[in-house]
Amino acid sequence: MLEINNKENCSGCTACYNICPKKCIEMRQDEEGFLYPEVDKEKCVNCGLCEKICPLKQKKVEDDEKKVEFYVMTNKNNKIKKESTSGGIFSVFAKKIIEEKGIVFGAVFNDDFVVVHKGIETIEELQKFRGSKYVQSKLGDVFIQVKEELDKQRKVLFSGTPCQVAGLKAFLRKDYENLYCIDLICHGVPSPLYFEKYKEYKRKIKKAKITKMSFREKTYGYDSSTMSIYFENGKEYHKGHESDEMIKAFMRGLCSRQSCYKCHFKTIYRPYSDITLGDFWKPENLEPKEDFNIGATLVMIHTDKAKNILNSVKNEIYIKEIDLEKAIWHNGNGNKEASMLLNSAEKPQQRNTFLIDVANLDFTVVKKRYLRQSLKEKAKEQLKPILYKAGILTKVKKIIK
Repeated sequence: MLEINNKENCSGCTACYNICPKKCIEMRQDEEGFLYPEVDKEKCVNCGLCEKICPLKQKKVEDDEKKVEFYVMTNKNNKIKKESTSGGIFSVFAKKIIEEKGIVFGAVFNDDFVVVHKGIETIEELQKFRGSKYVQSKLGDVFIQVKEELDKQRKVLFSGTPCQVAGLKAFLRKDYENLYCIDLICHGVPSPLYFEKYKEYKRKIKKAKITKMSFREKTYGYDSSTMSIYFENGKEYHKGHESDEMIKAFMRGLCSRQSCYKCHFKTIYRPYSDITLGDFWKPENLEPKEDFNIGATLVMIHTDKAKNILNSVKNEIYIKEIDLEKAIWHNGNGNKEASMLLNSAEKPQQRNTFLIDVANLDFTVVKKRYLRQSLKEKAKEQLKPILYKAGILTKVKKIIK
């Protein structure tokens, strides 16, 4: 019988929930807002299947960088790229699958701006996938839906965090030639409870419902990611990591799931995925400059299936092969130790008290206690739009660094 005695050992992937033959496992939210499996002991027949397939109970993959090809890519369609977090490459792969009558599963906002996994079958709907969503998505019974589509012989593309992709593969228990998996170079998954409190705070300030959100809108360029929120009354909100409470807490590691600080999936070679996508910062030396500066994606190819689909979409992208060292350097924005390809985010001392206070205190109190702006951050926040309008924001950043 599955028991979670140490929350570091559960990523919330839902493989156990979906595989249970007696349906005696529920995913329940804890006091921090994260979902964990809870077993109904009266219904459980102790088959052991839930423990057997748990990805975190498996031996960590033996790394082998020689099995991986590394590229930097960007979408030739600048409109799609501007709507995307990095280089708009996921949209290229997803479009290919849909053109072949397949279905694509990934994280989207529902009508209440809760992040959930959903299957999409039209090219027009792909825009729902664009843009990062720094919250752990609710998977529900998506693994079962994926299997149903695979068994119909449809091509399926599933995208998610490394633990979600590994969870899907564990649930399926066999390889499918018609399944394509894309995982992300992940910094960690923030608390959905904190995200709910954050949204409530923003709605209260603007006195209106949220109509659109983007965690990393390119308001001030690709290298200056901005949280953007649009409201029903026409008001807008655009703030960066210097002041936005969601991005700041995420970047500081204050609101991530316990398992994220010792991630089981921080490897270069990822056999559970066909493709790994991540940020590629400082692309200014790549050609064509204008297109790469709008956004660039680090792409890691793990399988022959991935090579085949890449070859079929090369006319839609700019592509340059790189080595592992450059992949790590650019993913870490010029700092190898900052790359999330191999490193888990550090757990701050205040992390546990932060989430306790999030659950029990008013958001304004949490903000004052943990997320105060320094004078330097205030100056950056005020100068950024001015420097951007003057066309010198990127130059000033280089001089400061």
